[in-house]
Amino acid sequence: MRSTYNAEWIVHPEQTTIVGLNLGAEYCAEHENGIAGIHSAFGVTYDDHVYGIDKRRVRKVPEHLEFGMLLIPAPEPRKNELRKAAYLILRNPWAAQISDYRSLPRELTLYGDQTIMCAWDESHFGILATGDDIEKLKELYQALSEKDAVIGIGKQLNPFHRAGLVIAIISRLPKETAEKMYQEDKDYHELLLAVEATGIEAYLRAAGKRYWGLTPTWADKEKRKILFWLNPVERDRYNFGWFNVEDLRQWAEEKGPIVRAR
Repeated sequence: MRSTYNAEWIVHPEQTTIVGLNLGAEYCAEHENGIAGIHSAFGVTYDDHVYGIDKRRVRKVPEHLEFGMLLIPAPEPRKNELRKAAYLILRNPWAAQISDYRSLPRELTLYGDQTIMCAWDESHFGILATGDDIEKLKELYQALSEKDAVIGIGKQLNPFHRAGLVIAIISRLPKETAEKMYQEDKDYHELLLAVEATGIEAYLRAAGKRYWGLTPTWADKEKRKILFWLNPVERDRYNFGWFNVEDLRQWAEEKGPIVRAR
């Protein structure tokens, strides 16, 4: 797992109750490889024709999801004192259970006056909370235990906030948020179908073009044109940025704006 330093509780815009937790994300490989392992553990199934809440709904509770209370050292200058803390960890199935604070993953170390620390990767996550955040973490764990939760990446789960790994409570999601998730998923599925129809990915593979990322988006509100964010492997030879289908076809022929001038 990799620690994050920007986790934040999601609060209902019209109430004081929590809707969920954005565990945050850093610019690192662990946070850029998706969450297929986490979804598999919670029974979240992939189906391009399923949108919104059902696309991310928790359908089972993994045996290796562990919640507990313990005592951890207080911050400086009271490090010899102990304070209450709660943890929620989706650990390796073969890993030993948490016995005391010394057996917590090192990625869940709290610093200074922090009251929450999170870490995650493609298959695991961990949350450590103190103070008022303990009760919030209990609520989140209860929602997961009752399968009243969704797990996903991105702003779809919290359109008024940044991207990150998000665990949200279904019964507390505002109706507008649920509707926005559904529509964004539907639009994205339509986008993927449009990309497939261009044949551009197969065209680039046939030409031997390699890239770290080729991310599509609609170029207009009418959804007639597609733009791609290209991150090519050979950055010394090729430009990165936004390009259309014709630009990419020219790239396959070593022409056009993607090819750097020599």
